[in-house]
Amino acid sequence: HNEGGRGLATCLDPTGSTDTRVSMFGLLYGLYAEATRKNEYRFLILGVGGAGKTCVLEFLKTRFSPMPGLAPAQIVPTVGLNLARLEVPADGATATTTCVFWDLGGARGLREIWERYYAECDGVLFVMDAAADSETSDSEHAVDENKNETQDEVLRSVLDDSRLRGAPALVLVNKTDAVSDARADAIAKRCDAALVAAGISRHRVLKTVGTSGRGVDKGVDWLVGATVRSERAERRLAKAAAER
Repeated sequence: HNEGGRGLATCLDPTGSTDTRVSMFGLLYGLYAEATRKNEYRFLILGVGGAGKTCVLEFLKTRFSPMPGLAPAQIVPTVGLNLARLEVPADGATATTTCVFWDLGGARGLREIWERYYAECDGVLFVMDAAADSETSDSEHAVDENKNETQDEVLRSVLDDSRLRGAPALVLVNKTDAVSDARADAIAKRCDAALVAAGISRHRVLKTVGTSGRGVDKGVDWLVGATVRSERAERRLAKAAAER
């Protein structure tokens, strides 16, 4: 029962005031805050254990947040996920873009949770470990070689998942300071071939050194710009706005 507008005021005003003028201000402020709220874009950072995903995330924190990220020597293997919300200048844009990065654990037993995040993400960043790469080896030491997925197989399984259809993809061939240029180039070509085979229209492969950040910023600037302009992100944001 709404008596003289008081019931409405009680619901709208978080201070508990029943003054309709106060509640109207609260309502208008809420509408203004909702209308001016920046869109938020979501990115997954994937790759096998030890590939350097968290180094990449901590470098991004250092570059795009007031608080510096962890130094490489302080980083431990991710169990579950690391999350960072950062203001990133998209490639070709004049304003920053609010980005949430989910760094998901890459150990063999943790990869099962990746798919839970696929439907809600807007872009994918996959980290390849060039130093541990061979077409038959994982970054981790395998107990049973018959059950050991190669990094290429893990990448292909991600790219082939229909829940990621339309998401721009960036592959970072990491730790290139530990291998020859020829080896890094060969890995990059394999990754590019996998992206093309999966039909990923918006993709890029870059060689990086996650501990120093070399090449990471260029790749992420591109990924954010491509994601902001993607139909996938536009659809998700439109759906989220309609549900508010």
